[in-house]
Amino acid sequence: MSQAALAAPDPAVLDTGGDQPSAAHPPNSRGFWFLIATQFQGAFNENGLKNLVVFIILATIAHQGSRDRLVLIVGTLFSLPFILFSMTGGFLADRYSKRTVTIWTKFIEIAVMLLAIVGLGRQDLHLEMAAVFLASTQAALFGPSKYGLLPALLPATRVNTFRDRPASARWNPCLQRRPGSTVPAKLIFSGRLR
Repeated sequence: MSQAALAAPDPAVLDTGGDQPSAAHPPNSRGFWFLIATQFQGAFNENGLKNLVVFIILATIAHQGSRDRLVLIVGTLFSLPFILFSMTGGFLADRYSKRTVTIWTKFIEIAVMLLAIVGLGRQDLHLEMAAVFLASTQAALFGPSKYGLLPALLPATRVNTFRDRPASARWNPCLQRRPGSTVPAKLIFSGRLR
Protein backbone atom coordinates (compact mmCIF):
# COMPACT_ATOMS: atom_id res chain seq x y z
CA MET A 1 0.00 0.00 0.00
CA SER A 2 1.34 3.45 -0.87
CA GLN A 3 1.96 6.29 1.56
CA ALA A 4 -0.78 8.35 -0.14
CA ALA A 5 -3.34 5.61 0.51
CA LEU A 6 -2.35 5.49 4.18
CA ALA A 7 -2.47 9.28 4.54
CA ALA A 8 -5.94 9.72 3.05
CA PRO A 9 -8.52 8.01 5.26
CA ASP A 10 -11.68 6.64 3.74
CA PRO A 11 -14.51 9.23 4.12
CA ALA A 12 -17.06 6.44 4.58
CA VAL A 13 -15.23 5.29 7.69
CA LEU A 14 -15.04 8.85 9.05
CA ASP A 15 -18.73 9.65 8.64
CA THR A 16 -20.33 9.15 12.05
CA GLY A 17 -23.67 10.74 11.31
CA GLY A 18 -22.49 14.08 12.64
CA ASP A 19 -22.53 12.97 16.29
CA GLN A 20 -18.77 12.47 16.77
CA PRO A 21 -15.94 14.66 15.50
CA SER A 22 -13.75 13.32 12.73
CA ALA A 23 -11.63 14.66 9.89
CA ALA A 24 -14.80 14.98 7.80
CA HIS A 25 -16.72 16.57 10.70
CA PRO A 26 -14.32 18.68 12.82
CA PRO A 27 -15.45 20.07 16.19
CA ASN A 28 -17.67 23.13 15.84
CA SER A 29 -17.30 25.81 18.50
CA ARG A 30 -20.04 27.92 16.90
CA GLY A 31 -22.44 24.99 17.21
CA PHE A 32 -21.56 24.74 20.89
CA TRP A 33 -22.65 28.33 21.50
CA PHE A 34 -25.87 27.72 19.56
CA LEU A 35 -26.49 24.72 21.81
CA ILE A 36 -25.87 26.87 24.91
CA ALA A 37 -28.30 29.51 23.59
CA THR A 38 -30.88 26.81 22.89
CA GLN A 39 -30.42 25.42 26.40
CA PHE A 40 -30.83 28.87 27.92
CA GLN A 41 -33.98 29.56 25.90
CA GLY A 42 -35.46 26.16 26.77
CA ALA A 43 -34.83 26.56 30.50
CA PHE A 44 -36.33 30.04 30.38
CA ASN A 45 -39.45 28.73 28.59
CA GLU A 46 -40.01 25.79 30.93
CA ASN A 47 -39.49 27.73 34.14
CA GLY A 48 -41.32 30.78 32.83
CA LEU A 49 -44.35 28.69 31.92
CA LYS A 50 -44.35 26.85 35.26
CA ASN A 51 -44.05 30.05 37.24
CA LEU A 52 -46.62 31.83 35.08
CA VAL A 53 -49.16 29.08 35.82
CA VAL A 54 -48.29 29.19 39.55
CA PHE A 55 -48.70 32.97 39.65
CA ILE A 56 -51.99 32.75 37.74
CA ILE A 57 -53.23 30.29 40.37
CA LEU A 58 -52.08 32.58 43.18
CA ALA A 59 -53.73 35.62 41.58
CA THR A 60 -57.05 34.04 40.59
CA ILE A 61 -57.93 31.28 43.08
CA ALA A 62 -59.41 32.75 46.25
CA HIS A 63 -59.63 29.68 48.48
CA GLN A 64 -56.29 29.00 50.23
CA GLY A 65 -56.67 25.20 50.26
CA SER A 66 -57.42 25.00 46.53
CA ARG A 67 -54.56 27.36 45.77
CA ASP A 68 -52.04 25.31 47.76
CA ARG A 69 -53.23 22.06 46.18
CA LEU A 70 -53.00 23.44 42.64
CA VAL A 71 -49.51 24.90 43.21
CA LEU A 72 -48.39 21.48 44.49
CA ILE A 73 -49.89 19.79 41.43
CA VAL A 74 -48.09 22.20 39.07
CA GLY A 75 -44.78 21.52 40.84
CA THR A 76 -45.38 17.79 40.53
CA LEU A 77 -46.32 18.09 36.85
CA PHE A 78 -43.09 20.02 36.30
CA SER A 79 -40.83 17.51 38.10
CA LEU A 80 -42.38 14.15 37.26
CA PRO A 81 -41.34 14.01 33.55
CA PHE A 82 -37.66 14.31 34.49
CA ILE A 83 -38.04 11.16 36.60
CA LEU A 84 -40.20 9.30 34.08
CA PHE A 85 -38.70 10.25 30.71
CA SER A 86 -34.98 10.99 31.14
CA MET A 87 -34.12 7.37 30.43
CA THR A 88 -36.28 7.50 27.32
CA GLY A 89 -34.36 10.58 26.22
CA GLY A 90 -31.11 8.67 26.74
CA PHE A 91 -32.45 5.75 24.69
CA LEU A 92 -33.45 8.08 21.85
CA ALA A 93 -30.05 9.81 21.95
CA ASP A 94 -28.29 6.43 21.74
CA ARG A 95 -30.56 4.94 19.10
CA TYR A 96 -30.86 7.91 16.74
CA SER A 97 -28.67 10.82 15.72
CA LYS A 98 -28.33 13.23 18.65
CA ARG A 99 -28.71 16.12 16.22
CA THR A 100 -32.02 14.69 14.95
CA VAL A 101 -33.32 14.09 18.48
CA THR A 102 -32.33 17.65 19.46
CA ILE A 103 -34.09 19.17 16.47
CA TRP A 104 -37.27 17.13 16.93
CA THR A 105 -37.47 17.90 20.64
CA LYS A 106 -37.23 21.60 19.79
CA PHE A 107 -40.15 21.21 17.34
CA ILE A 108 -42.05 19.55 20.19
CA GLU A 109 -41.18 22.52 22.40
CA ILE A 110 -42.64 24.92 19.84
CA ALA A 111 -45.86 22.87 19.70
CA VAL A 112 -46.09 22.77 23.50
CA MET A 113 -45.60 26.53 23.78
CA LEU A 114 -48.35 27.05 21.18
CA LEU A 115 -50.58 24.84 23.33
CA ALA A 116 -49.65 26.96 26.36
CA ILE A 117 -50.57 30.14 24.44
CA VAL A 118 -53.96 28.62 23.60
CA GLY A 119 -54.47 27.69 27.26
CA LEU A 120 -53.53 31.20 28.39
CA GLY A 121 -55.79 32.77 25.77
CA ARG A 122 -58.76 30.62 26.78
CA GLN A 123 -57.89 30.98 30.49
CA ASP A 124 -58.04 27.19 30.73
CA LEU A 125 -56.03 26.13 33.77
CA HIS A 126 -56.16 22.43 32.84
CA LEU A 127 -54.66 23.16 29.42
CA GLU A 128 -51.98 25.33 31.02
CA MET A 129 -51.10 22.56 33.47
CA ALA A 130 -50.94 20.02 30.62
CA ALA A 131 -48.53 22.38 28.84
CA VAL A 132 -46.31 22.47 31.96
CA PHE A 133 -46.16 18.65 31.97
CA LEU A 134 -45.44 18.47 28.24
CA ALA A 135 -42.76 21.20 28.45
CA SER A 136 -40.96 19.24 31.17
CA THR A 137 -41.34 16.03 29.14
CA GLN A 138 -39.71 17.78 26.18
CA ALA A 139 -36.85 18.95 28.41
CA ALA A 140 -36.32 15.43 29.76
CA LEU A 141 -36.10 14.08 26.20
CA PHE A 142 -33.80 16.93 25.09
CA GLY A 143 -31.23 16.68 27.91
CA PRO A 144 -29.39 13.44 27.02
CA SER A 145 -28.97 14.37 23.35
CA LYS A 146 -27.72 17.81 24.38
CA TYR A 147 -24.98 16.34 26.55
CA GLY A 148 -24.23 13.72 23.90
CA LEU A 149 -23.56 16.42 21.31
CA LEU A 150 -20.73 18.01 23.30
CA PRO A 151 -17.96 15.72 21.97
CA ALA A 152 -19.02 16.59 18.41
CA LEU A 153 -19.08 20.33 19.08
CA LEU A 154 -15.90 20.76 21.12
CA PRO A 155 -12.32 19.58 20.74
CA ALA A 156 -11.42 16.74 23.11
CA THR A 157 -9.35 19.04 25.34
CA ARG A 158 -12.30 21.38 25.86
CA VAL A 159 -14.79 18.56 26.43
CA ASN A 160 -12.71 17.23 29.30
CA THR A 161 -12.32 20.71 30.77
CA PHE A 162 -16.07 21.25 30.41
CA ARG A 163 -16.97 17.92 32.02
CA ASP A 164 -14.58 18.43 34.95
CA ARG A 165 -16.33 21.60 36.07
CA PRO A 166 -19.20 21.42 38.52
CA ALA A 167 -22.67 21.50 36.99
CA SER A 168 -23.27 25.03 38.25
CA ALA A 169 -20.24 26.27 36.32
CA ARG A 170 -21.18 24.34 33.16
CA TRP A 171 -24.68 25.64 32.52
CA ASN A 172 -25.17 28.09 35.37
CA PRO A 173 -28.80 27.12 35.93
CA CYS A 174 -29.42 30.17 38.10
CA LEU A 175 -28.85 32.45 35.13
CA GLN A 176 -31.23 30.40 33.01
CA ARG A 177 -34.01 30.02 35.53
CA ARG A 178 -33.94 33.43 37.19
CA PRO A 179 -35.59 35.31 34.29
CA GLY A 180 -38.09 32.47 33.93
CA SER A 181 -39.03 32.99 37.57
CA THR A 182 -39.28 36.77 37.74
CA VAL A 183 -40.80 37.77 34.39
CA PRO A 184 -44.14 35.93 34.95
CA ALA A 185 -44.51 37.44 38.44
CA LYS A 186 -44.02 40.93 37.10
CA LEU A 187 -46.55 40.33 34.31
CA ILE A 188 -49.20 38.88 36.61
CA PHE A 189 -48.91 41.34 39.46
CA SER A 190 -48.58 44.37 37.19
CA GLY A 191 -52.04 43.56 35.81
CA ARG A 192 -50.90 42.85 32.24
CA LEU A 193 -52.17 39.25 32.35
CA ARG A 194 -55.57 38.05 33.57
